[in-house]
Amino acid sequence: MKKRTVVIALVAVAVVGAALLASLLLDQGVAVTTATLTRQPMQETVAEEGQTRARNAYVISAPVAGQLQPITVREGDAVSAGMIVARLMPPPDTPRAVQIAQAQIAAAQARRDQAAAEVQKAEAQAKQAEREADRSQSLGDRNVVSPETIEQDKLALAAAEQQVHVAEATLEAADADLRGARANLGNEQSGNGKDEVVPIRATAIGTVLEVLEKDERVVAAGAPLLRMGDTGNLEVVIAVLSEDAVKVRVGNKLLVSEWGGGGTLLGQVTRIEQTAFTETSTLGVQEQRVNVIGTLIDPPGEPGRRLSCRGTDRDLGRSRRSDNSHKRPFPAGWGLALFCSGGWQGTIEHSGNRP
Repeated sequence: MKKRTVVIALVAVAVVGAALLASLLLDQGVAVTTATLTRQPMQETVAEEGQTRARNAYVISAPVAGQLQPITVREGDAVSAGMIVARLMPPPDTPRAVQIAQAQIAAAQARRDQAAAEVQKAEAQAKQAEREADRSQSLGDRNVVSPETIEQDKLALAAAEQQVHVAEATLEAADADLRGARANLGNEQSGNGKDEVVPIRATAIGTVLEVLEKDERVVAAGAPLLRMGDTGNLEVVIAVLSEDAVKVRVGNKLLVSEWGGGGTLLGQVTRIEQTAFTETSTLGVQEQRVNVIGTLIDPPGEPGRRLSCRGTDRDLGRSRRSDNSHKRPFPAGWGLALFCSGGWQGTIEHSGNRP
């Protein structure tokens, strides 16, 4: 019985040993990927969406109040300098507006009459001062009055003459007010000026970006009518989180991807706005953002096109940053091995003498 137990134990040991030997011989190890480490700058990126816009956009406004005629140009139309883009007619008269204009005329006429009376009064006083000065001079020649009296009369004459000039200027201003009040009335009785059209022209070559007033209506002076710009001179606007904007510098490069065409567009940061604004994210979180402005070196897009921006060298758009503080140099001869075992892992090895 004892001999049989020994034989069984030896057989079990042999089987286990064979299994271990087979496992060692068949084990291929863990697959690894090797690579040689070289000196390269470590870069940080900031990825944000942006949009293009015309660099020198401007707004055309109504020069005077009036009845805006339907604007015939549309978004995307090219215009030349001096081209008529809108027309204004005089605003329609209402009974209340006519009454106000007539009251303004009456008030202006009263001020004009008062100014004319002041001119007559000043001229009379000046003549009286002139007679007093002549009388004082005559008496002074005979040593009847003192030289001080003669001097005072001459000063009074100069002041009276100056008062005449002031009254005449006031009369001229009153005349101008009266003419303006009559112009506001529009000569309702004669009907003059009712068909006068005020043309509004483009100031430079460009493209219509937006028609702000599409319907015929009465507009006030200064009301914006159209937004114009040169679509051949575009810039990129990217709203960047404020903590990321401090890493961006003017002159950084931009890589613009997912813009609707193939390839990646190259640009450059030209300006960083100095004021931030609050924007609510899709998750309802309020974020402080800063607009970063860039220029496309080869702009193929259109104003308003959404872009996904990516930059390099501390540049915008998952902006890979490169500076001395972020470099991680590895000596020549060192290698890196990556393998996957429940996640990517790595080891560093060196062939040759360690530094």
